[in-house]
Amino acid sequence: MELCGLKVKIGLRNNGEADHPDFSVLPCVQGSGLNWSKYIDSPQYGDGAGWHYDKSSGHKEHSDDSPMGQQWAMLIINEEFCEQACAAFPTICSHMTEAECQTFLETKATAHLPEAKRDADALNGRVAEITLIEKLIANEKDAVKKAAHQTRLAKCLVEAEAALDPESKMPGVRKTEGKTWADHKAKKQIAYKELAKE
Repeated sequence: MELCGLKVKIGLRNNGEADHPDFSVLPCVQGSGLNWSKYIDSPQYGDGAGWHYDKSSGHKEHSDDSPMGQQWAMLIINEEFCEQACAAFPTICSHMTEAECQTFLETKATAHLPEAKRDADALNGRVAEITLIEKLIANEKDAVKKAAHQTRLAKCLVEAEAALDPESKMPGVRKTEGKTWADHKAKKQIAYKELAKE
């Protein structure tokens, strides 16, 4: 699916809640029969991830490009929505190049995420199992049983190595999916379409 990047400036209402644009006014949303919040979350119209918020500077933080009370967010959405949103809300919505999307995702939206997630239960379980087998080997007098324990230990060590590989599906250390732009595009199976900047 070819999608575009839309940068959105989100302010605060008087009651302290986020002031998202009312995208329900867009013809493409009205024609879909969906509430706009459902529209932007739908894989039919976008990446299915909805908002990618700036986690480095939210409404309660101040930074040079995001003063207190304002937060930037990004939508990866179809061209029709992107163009209509920019036309309806020109002061708070703008097109993004693919390079801008990558920078926003990796330095604002996902920078706080770890490179990998660790399943402590799985890792500790492996350590305990290996330690126990090593003790069995050390205390076993029967050569046949000792050889069986050594075979089991060898298998456990192979599995432990796989558990430490973030790319492996073995429970243990797993790569945080979607942290990078390349991973996000691959996971969501999207192609990026550049729109002309106005």
